[in-house]
Amino acid sequence: MAALTTFGAPVDNGLAYCSLASPRVHAAAIARPCTVLCTPDNAGAIPSSTRLITADPRAAFIRLSEEFAASDAVDYESMMMQVAPAVGGTAEVHETALVEENVRLGDGVKVGAGAIIRRGTVIGPRTEVRSGAVIGEAGIAVHLQLSGDVLSQPHLGLTVIGEDCQIGANAVVMRAMLDETRIGSGTIVGNLCNIGHGAAIAEKVWMSVGCLIGGHAVLDDGVTLGMGVQVRDNVTLGSGTQVGMGSVVLRSAPPASNLFGSPAKPIRGRLTAGPER
Repeated sequence: MAALTTFGAPVDNGLAYCSLASPRVHAAAIARPCTVLCTPDNAGAIPSSTRLITADPRAAFIRLSEEFAASDAVDYESMMMQVAPAVGGTAEVHETALVEENVRLGDGVKVGAGAIIRRGTVIGPRTEVRSGAVIGEAGIAVHLQLSGDVLSQPHLGLTVIGEDCQIGANAVVMRAMLDETRIGSGTIVGNLCNIGHGAAIAEKVWMSVGCLIGGHAVLDDGVTLGMGVQVRDNVTLGSGTQVGMGSVVLRSAPPASNLFGSPAKPIRGRLTAGPER
């Protein structure tokens, strides 16, 4: 088995699950050999060479993915990184920081006092992770089984941070469940920010202190967030968007939007939520 996936990103010889009422809408996503966990009602609509039929596909997927990640036969993080875990020769790690195995730190990376870099993290050259920050922590995602018991979804993906970034003190960047949480080069993440699992933060994004970014949110290039901005999960903010301090963003916005309020709404004129970058 090469990797774990849902329908969003199938891979050769991967494992996916389908618990949707209408799996035909995802049929085109399974274009490669893939084992699919599915219900009896969905099985006939899935063009897969191998189908594993179960009443609760997601529960089965969680249990199998835990076994897969724990297997000694596969070094999961290294396989997903596609580069060897390593610490660059000029990287500086404070003596009180914790850097777990299967981490790659580029040259010139600085890791401050008490910071934690969890396994499956890749940090590009010259990025600074300040005191108390936690990179690659597992988020909280649960599944209620048909039996009534609750399963915790394991986080098996990567956390990838580009070059020349700054991650503020006590900020938290969650590890993805299956793919990547990504922060692009030149991005500034202020103190006490929290970035949810699977978020895609592009290049030269500015987040002031205390911003909260929901899981799988997308912030395109040059987005600027004022202090304490909250962005709902699965929301996309187009490039150059400015969001005023304390705003709560519940809907996606096109490029160059100027948003303010709770809930955040477009305003007239150009908003300056942070420094020009």
